[in-house]
Amino acid sequence: LRAVEDPRRRPGFHVRVVDGDLLRIQGVCQPPRLRIREPPAPQLEDALQDDCQAFIKKLNELSDRQFRLPTEAEWEFAARGGNKSLGFKYSGSNDLSEVAWYGFYDDNDNNRTITEFTSMPVKQKKANELGLYDMSGNVYEWCQDWYDDYTSGNVDNPTGPSSGSSRVLRGGSWSGRAEYCRVSYRSGHNPVNGYSDCGMRLALPCSPFPS
Repeated sequence: LRAVEDPRRRPGFHVRVVDGDLLRIQGVCQPPRLRIREPPAPQLEDALQDDCQAFIKKLNELSDRQFRLPTEAEWEFAARGGNKSLGFKYSGSNDLSEVAWYGFYDDNDNNRTITEFTSMPVKQKKANELGLYDMSGNVYEWCQDWYDDYTSGNVDNPTGPSSGSSRVLRGGSWSGRAEYCRVSYRSGHNPVNGYSDCGMRLALPCSPFPS
């Protein structure tokens, strides 16, 4: 796992980051290594990125839509609250306990909000400015980009390098420390490996806003 924190923001796109409930479209077949929690709060976890891509491909075939993983820039813009951002350190608050499940392996028991070795049902914490839940903590979320250091200067709609050995993971998880849940914290992981604290959130491209 490669990780670094970089405070730069890279917005500039038209996309809708969708709620995890949309994963439960009738008839979707899941690859064997993906686990979908049952209602009332569906959630996908134990996810290798390669299996996430297979899931999305099947979902698109059945739904006639164009779901995909968000780019890292899209993920961060959504996590920060988009154009409604209030500048919080975490997604929706400066108080991490309000918005995230985290800290199972934290050395300081006072910092953790979770005591079980598992993720938690979604929508139990406060949403961010866009109404999105669990973008800090609970499970890391795969992004489409290959992981690399940011380039210098401002870039619109960046999609990362064309190749690499690690894909981007964002958001922190139930098992990690508070610092990993910051909206600016970046990490990368081999896409053929997966852990119980890795999951995904879908993005659905939409029409550009009128000029």
